[in-house]
Amino acid sequence: MSPLSPLFFLSLIVVVLSVELPILDDEPVFDSLHRTYVEFEHELSLPPGWVRDFQRKVDPSATVTLTWALKQRNLDILDQIFNDVSDPKSPNYGKHKNLFEIADLVAPRQSDIDHVMEWLETFSPISKHLTLSRDFIVTKFPVLCVDT
Repeated sequence: MSPLSPLFFLSLIVVVLSVELPILDDEPVFDSLHRTYVEFEHELSLPPGWVRDFQRKVDPSATVTLTWALKQRNLDILDQIFNDVSDPKSPNYGKHKNLFEIADLVAPRQSDIDHVMEWLETFSPISKHLTLSRDFIVTKFPVLCVDT
């Protein structure tokens, strides 16, 4: 099992977004871009339409972008706010929150974010950044790092 396996970090859900790897021969691996969500509670398996082919070699200079979804907090409060601002009978009707107010409510604790960022750094990503909403970390790795 790869050290980047989601089984190593239980508070994360690994989200691989639009992965398309260059192949050394002319045949594409995927017929189109796919979005795959992998949760740590389940055995990992290939998405429908993907084929496991151990004979094909991925271009060693290729990179892969992995987006890590951090567990949000206070979703029950967010749901209450949503219902409150959407109810014409509520005094808060139409008083919508902006992205930063919502992020402050649902984002993981800063210590949790820092812990995940430090953990990811141990694998020497080419790049990593936290999204504005502070609940996703977008990383780029050499494909050889995540393909072991």
